[in-house]
Amino acid sequence: MIPALFAGVEQHHMVLDLCAAPGSKTSQLLELLVGQRSKMGGTDPCPAGVVVANDLSAKRGYMLVSRLHHHATSCLAVTNHDSTVFPAIHLPDAAGKYKRLAFDR
Repeated sequence: MIPALFAGVEQHHMVLDLCAAPGSKTSQLLELLVGQRSKMGGTDPCPAGVVVANDLSAKRGYMLVSRLHHHATSCLAVTNHDSTVFPAIHLPDAAGKYKRLAFDR
């Protein structure tokens, strides 16, 4: 939980987790993102922010999806790309900029 706590994730942040599998870091980031919403009394399970979890390996990506399905949130996107050439993702009102990056390799 230490890396996720130091990231300072807020409910409106767009977070990119590179090398995300097996999913511990991603799960912690999601808990921070969605957990802040419930602490504020919100009933919407999805805050304005999003976590994009990426892993190069398709096999590890499937494992990531399997491990994160219990979060049941629409603020998670799992991708399978080479992180050195990761494509831009444009969301309304996000200006296409990630507020936090997480990686561990």
